[in-house]
Amino acid sequence: ALGGVDQFLQVLHPVGAVAVAAVMLDEARVLQHQLDDLAQGQAAGALAQLVDQLLARGASATQITQLVARLSDQLVQRVMTLVSRDLGEPPVPVTWLCFGSEAREEQTLHTDQDNGLWFVAAAEQAESVRQRLLPWAAAVNQALDVLGLSWCAGGIMAGQPACCLSAAEWRQRFFDL
Repeated sequence: ALGGVDQFLQVLHPVGAVAVAAVMLDEARVLQHQLDDLAQGQAAGALAQLVDQLLARGASATQITQLVARLSDQLVQRVMTLVSRDLGEPPVPVTWLCFGSEAREEQTLHTDQDNGLWFVAAAEQAESVRQRLLPWAAAVNQALDVLGLSWCAGGIMAGQPACCLSAAEWRQRFFDL
């Protein structure tokens, strides 16, 4: 279940940060087991404790922000699963998009959400599908906010109509830049 975190941390060994990487791996494994609790708001201090321990052992800011971003990705996936369990699966396949610091793997402990939702729908069905997806996406955003990933002041969140777009609408949005 640790796939991404294990792969990330194994890359650190050849760089010469064996002690830091070993601590990061051990701590990340403990934190991984707490993701379910964290996704339910019960272990919010776990990530902060991990970061404190890594800093005390000499981990670099880059190593820590990359790890935080990867753990955040896993947290988002778990929250999406829990929301789907409670509200039902989205009516069409979706892709959760990450922007900003999470996408750049520069995420810190105190960050806001920058995300979107990508779905496939014919042009004439896009608005109908969007209206069905927005409550689900807003529930994910709400849960992430409760867990400490604050609302984006600029409204760049999947639960907002401007960021819940069909594939064609996303293409058009970027072509219009």
